[in-house]
Amino acid sequence: MVVWRTEGKANSNGERTMRHSGHQTYLTDRSFEHEILRSRLPLLVEFWAKWSGGCHIMAPIVDSLRDSLAGRITLMHMNIDLCPRTARRFCVHTVPTLLLFRRGTLVDSISGIVPRSVLFQQVVRNLDAPDAATFIPRADESRNAPQQQYENES
Repeated sequence: MVVWRTEGKANSNGERTMRHSGHQTYLTDRSFEHEILRSRLPLLVEFWAKWSGGCHIMAPIVDSLRDSLAGRITLMHMNIDLCPRTARRFCVHTVPTLLLFRRGTLVDSISGIVPRSVLFQQVVRNLDAPDAATFIPRADESRNAPQQQYENES
């Protein structure tokens, strides 16, 4: 189930958003697999928490990235307090954490507060990769980084 929220209005859980302007798409533990596998565009998932100062700092940067790459990526958000299972599954220990998926495959992750230029460069570098299975590691990572395929948990 995807929950749509607008700033200042309560969602189905009675929680008020304190970040992001306009309509946002929020994932749940139940909807995560479906959305990852059905997305035609690369999917950037932001793991966040309402109590995190870093998430509030990154919110306008992530929104700016979404606007700059409109039509090239889909951005969805996942509150780690409401959806702990998926956060644990992907070893999300820091918020904000952004995971980039292409055709159901995790191709990159970004954690913490990063400048817009670094975030944009890292996402675009993976969008422009010739194949969804191609992982372009950051400079500090090995060229033999393992591929992580999103698999159905039963």
